[in-house]
Amino acid sequence: MQLASACYITLFKPFEEQLINRLEIMNEVITLLLVHLIYLFTPLIESQKLKYELGFAFISMLAGCIAVHLFFLLKDII
Repeated sequence: MQLASACYITLFKPFEEQLINRLEIMNEVITLLLVHLIYLFTPLIESQKLKYELGFAFISMLAGCIAVHLFFLLKDII
């Protein structure tokens, strides 16, 4: 559903502001990537070091998404 939603937003641009369209595409793509990363924490990968590094990637993507949204929220407040 995330991929279909990202494609829909990319093609039809349902929001009036371009910034909102871009933020929604970013949300969908990051959610898609995070969901795929969760599978890698199962016994598919036995290396604890690799899981540890993937954890940092997971946290970094999530923190980046939150930081972008907080930036625009604070910008609108100010």
